[in-house]
Amino acid sequence: MDTETFLAYFKENLKGENIEEKINIDEWIYGPGLPSNIPVVNSNRMAEMGARASEYSEGKFALNNLNWASLSYQEKVYFLSNVKVSSNAQLDELSSTLGLLEEKNNEVLFTWLELAVKNHYTKAYNQLTEFLTEVGRRKFVAPLYEDLVATNQKDVAAKIYQTARKNYHAVTVQTVDALLYDSVGK
Repeated sequence: MDTETFLAYFKENLKGENIEEKINIDEWIYGPGLPSNIPVVNSNRMAEMGARASEYSEGKFALNNLNWASLSYQEKVYFLSNVKVSSNAQLDELSSTLGLLEEKNNEVLFTWLELAVKNHYTKAYNQLTEFLTEVGRRKFVAPLYEDLVATNQKDVAAKIYQTARKNYHAVTVQTVDALLYDSVGK
């Protein structure tokens, strides 16, 4: 349906007192970016995960008080994305208490592996290798290789890539080749 047909349908079927002005239809249809009246969504559960992550990062929250198994994958990702670690001991605790080395959800696993790579947590590198070899989605693969390169671990990235490259889509290969070209070649 083109824009003009949609607007005609809208005007015909959604009659109401100044409905076009109330919802600011022109900004929604023709304006750049997101309109000024886009609804803001707040989640108490995500806010709680952010608070727990901050508290854990500051040493004020015990992981065993977090019912990890009952959390949605979004909550787990949010928690892991907001945790700041300063030692391998914290990473060990995260891994063992939350069972991250056995994690099966790719979104959660990806977030955990990003945290591991950024902190040179080599205990997770077998899991990283397996993930990068078995999962070919560019949205997961490219950022992990980028993190390896950004943290001076290009040699680790190149070693994994030599095995994993054959499993990737051509677009993913192009992306990682460009990132690792000096080490891997085409």
